[in-house]
Amino acid sequence: MPACHGGAKPAAGLRLEASHLYRDTVNVRAKTDSSFLRVTPGSPELSLLYLKLLPAEEGHYRGPRMPLSMEPLNETQIALVRSWILEFPEDEWGAPPTPVPPAAPRFFRDSSLINLPTPEPLGKRTLEFRILHRFKQSTRDAGGDELWGLDGGSWWSIQLAYGLSQTVQAGLRRTNQLRDYEGFVLYAPRISGTAGKYFSGALRGGIASVRDEQAANRNRWSAEVILGYRPWKPISLLLTSLYVSSANYEDPLDDRGTAGVGLGAEWHVTSKQSLSAEWIGQTAGVKAGYQSVSLAWGVATARHAFTLLATNTPGEHTDLVAPGGDMDFEKGYFRLGFNISRSFTPH
Repeated sequence: MPACHGGAKPAAGLRLEASHLYRDTVNVRAKTDSSFLRVTPGSPELSLLYLKLLPAEEGHYRGPRMPLSMEPLNETQIALVRSWILEFPEDEWGAPPTPVPPAAPRFFRDSSLINLPTPEPLGKRTLEFRILHRFKQSTRDAGGDELWGLDGGSWWSIQLAYGLSQTVQAGLRRTNQLRDYEGFVLYAPRISGTAGKYFSGALRGGIASVRDEQAANRNRWSAEVILGYRPWKPISLLLTSLYVSSANYEDPLDDRGTAGVGLGAEWHVTSKQSLSAEWIGQTAGVKAGYQSVSLAWGVATARHAFTLLATNTPGEHTDLVAPGGDMDFEKGYFRLGFNISRSFTPH
């Protein structure tokens, strides 16, 4: 039994000692997610205690896997917990509730694919801290003498986002590129899921302010419609329509915006690792020299996500990414970068 769920002050008020196990779990509403009972008699799939023992791709629960910071239970041990919940007698505990369809799985391993946001809500009361980093030089220009760009300067962004509810989150981030600040709100309801094929969607709006005194059109807003589709377990697809106002920060006489379409795909190689690709094409308005192209390898756990990427795009924020890239990816010009995120979820 984990030490955090024993003693006089157990985590989330849950004691798993034999003398308290039943009174603290059976038909007791979970404090961390009131939509679940800790143990629903006869229904493991509706019991939060059971779902938290499963890997994320099986339990589809967004919190950290239990036991926290310990080796997960093996299949035999998890099966015993499942059998224990199934065997509660109806005459003592009542009939199990009507079965409900299983929850749709997570579409993507992170709240961002590479540069584009995904329709993955953080979840209520979840805090996410994110660092985005792009080296300025192309690997081809820098070569081995300059460690393929790692010796040069970089653009970085730090971000905080918070889940206001299960479907709404808000965030703020700042980058040293043009000293740009961006605030955003994301609304991400789950649309539908049947027979292993799942759809998801989100709406995202943002306001950005460039504080570099030499920049033009310093204030702009953005809007995105984000669609996700998971046709089968290993593959997730992303389609984004976006618009950024006053996107030209070089010419004060050009007040046009940028309209674009983003496409992305993520292949879940294992339960933790993935390969992803992303393209953003500009359909109208301000356009940079090249359309945005990015490739990445990522690894994720219950609380951390790390993405190592190659991209021809210098920016990280929506208003800086939308116009496109500054390198010809087709001729082998790209820069290296990475994204790191850490989520803090009540357990």
